[in-house]
Amino acid sequence: MGNKFTILIEKEDKFHIAKCLELGITSQGKTHGEALDNIKEAVELLLQESPNPKKRQVVLATIEVSGGKSKGD
Repeated sequence: MGNKFTILIEKEDKFHIAKCLELGITSQGKTHGEALDNIKEAVELLLQESPNPKKRQVVLATIEVSGGKSKGD
């Protein structure tokens, strides 16, 4: 069984930025799929060089906050 990692992909201007949260590495692509392929390759290369890298603990949470004031308030 392979290693599993959490990947966050955000759209910034013309590129999709992919971040591996546990390893702290980043890649990019012109499409969502390309960014995902590129971060997978980057993780695989890192694991070849360092089979047991130090992983960060990742906790995903959802919070709710009150909205900001509108200009008329």
